[in-house]
Amino acid sequence: MRTIGAILFCAFCLVQSAAAQDSPIKLDGESFAKQFVGNPPNGDKLMEFVKETETFEKWTKLIGVRYQQLPGAGNEPKRVAQGMAQIVKATNPKANSSIIANESSSEAIIDFLTWPPSGEYLEFNVFRYVKSKGGNGVISVQFAKRFTSDTAPTIDQLKSLRKSWVYQAAELDMRVVHDLLGK
Repeated sequence: MRTIGAILFCAFCLVQSAAAQDSPIKLDGESFAKQFVGNPPNGDKLMEFVKETETFEKWTKLIGVRYQQLPGAGNEPKRVAQGMAQIVKATNPKANSSIIANESSSEAIIDFLTWPPSGEYLEFNVFRYVKSKGGNGVISVQFAKRFTSDTAPTIDQLKSLRKSWVYQAAELDMRVVHDLLGK
């Protein structure tokens, strides 16, 4: 199964597989390998990376980078984050999200914990949204972690993970994401 965010984005994507390639983005000091590339016909782009020891079909940590043209949201990062919060809530009414917006830089970070109807796993996500170069789209980075009943976190572990990942997303040099996407 894919992350909830990727499902929402890829529902209209034309999907292509990609050869494994290392990501220049580290998460918790770990390296990730490219496992998936989506190139929809409208020029949007999606790349997903999983831990080098995992597969795309069965992963516990994932990094996603996206370029999306979202004129309905004015290509505004805060509005895109708010839209994601609405999608998360509509998909899973018991899920909560939190948005941090930086009005001066027009950036936004959203984090949320959600799960599929089967309850087979919990998924924690952090997305950071910034305007693309030229302002005709939104660039994002996603950090996702899946927990199963065997690896279920405590509230304190989730709080610690949230604090760490929001910080890592905020500190990430987004030029790396722009370069990865070629946007």
